Amino acid sequence: MKWYEKQKKLFEQDDVRNTQHSDVSEEKVSQSYAEREEPVQQVMESAMETEENYVPEAALPQPDVTVIAERTLLVGDVESDCDVFVYGHIKGNIECPNSNITVCGEVEGKIHCANAVFENAVVRDDITCSGNLSLDSSSAVNGNLSAAELYVNGKIKGDIKAEDVIRLGSSSIVIGSISAADIEIERGSIIQGGLMIRQDYVSEN
Repeated sequence: MKWYEKQKKLFEQDDVRNTQHSDVSEEKVSQSYAEREEPVQQVMESAMETEENYVPEAALPQPDVTVIAERTLLVGDVESDCDVFVYGHIKGNIECPNSNITVCGEVEGKIHCANAVFENAVVRDDITCSGNLSLDSSSAVNGNLSAAELYVNGKIKGDIKAEDVIRLGSSSIVIGSISAADIEIERGSIIQGGLMIRQDYVSEN
């Protein structure tokens, strides 16, 4: 066999081996791509399901509350069947007889509610609660207070009345009469007015 024929045969053998190797490589690449594509497809399908079921937060049901934000002035009466939070300033009456109110701002008007909490608040009129009323040491009321139970640790210029008990904290200042079935007074509280305890018992006997 001549030299060039030997070279030709060797080249043909190399071509066969390269072709076989190429086929194997393509098969491995295809298999590897399929293996990678499967989890990617699963992630995409999961993302599509999540997107279909996604509901914007703003569209979700929100708790029923009425909020008067800070640096807000509202002139007029407020009537609400849900809880009320006052951080701003209201010039008007607040009517929420079946709901609770939290005041951390200022109210110039009467308040009628179920339960009330006053923190760093100023109220200039009467407050009537069917349940409990709490007034912290940084709050002041210029008006009469009436509730089932009262805890007072702030300043009140007006009469206060409770069906059950009135608790006066050490920082409380009351200028007005106090009437309740039971009264608890901490040392340090100031009272300028009369005290009437167990009025219902006295009136019946």
